[in-house]
Amino acid sequence: MHLAVTASPVYPIILAHLKTATISGDDQDAGPFLLDLGCCMGQTMRAVIHDGVPTSRVYGLDVNDEFIEVGYDLFQDRDRIASQFVIGDILSPSASTDFALSKVRNRMDYIWAGSVIHLFDYEGQVRLSKRIVEILLRGKKGNVIFGRQVGHINPGEMAHNAVVSATMYRHDERTWRELWDKVGHETGTKWKVEVWMKPIESKDWKSASWAIGAEGARELGFVMTLE
Repeated sequence: MHLAVTASPVYPIILAHLKTATISGDDQDAGPFLLDLGCCMGQTMRAVIHDGVPTSRVYGLDVNDEFIEVGYDLFQDRDRIASQFVIGDILSPSASTDFALSKVRNRMDYIWAGSVIHLFDYEGQVRLSKRIVEILLRGKKGNVIFGRQVGHINPGEMAHNAVVSATMYRHDERTWRELWDKVGHETGTKWKVEVWMKPIESKDWKSASWAIGAEGARELGFVMTLE
């Protein structure tokens, strides 16, 4: 199983903080906490826990539990990890008050967003990114959003490989920075944006699922740090 989170250049720093930070007194909200956004089967959060982070500091969020249930069957750990999964939709109009999101709302110090943001068109990416900042992030200096997704040497809207008549915006380094300048402006936040592209090496990404625009497709990695 390919675990992209471990290849992120910021992962060792985040891992060390999650493993060594101490909770002051009885303040269980102090964190730090990491969220696997769009967690699917939860393989990323399990990798972080396997690397020594206390289970209580790692959460997974998805809009439904279909693949989470598959993860329980695959890893046989429902009794140890079930409480760390959250089912909810941060794009819902009620996300700011939805009880289902209370475990993760404005509590996350680190958010792994792997293969999530690129599923939307440009305006959808703006909306999702703003919700990540406003609904999930703790909002403290040094908070990090990091991940990877499919980019393209010629950025723009491209045919969605799963939804007929929909598009997915593919970024290069310039348009990704512009996106986060816009998100920062509209949320009143400022971000240090690190972004890079490289040839796609993942066997999964070389498969037919990413055939649309494959000739110019690249892996786009990013680290955004709240200033």
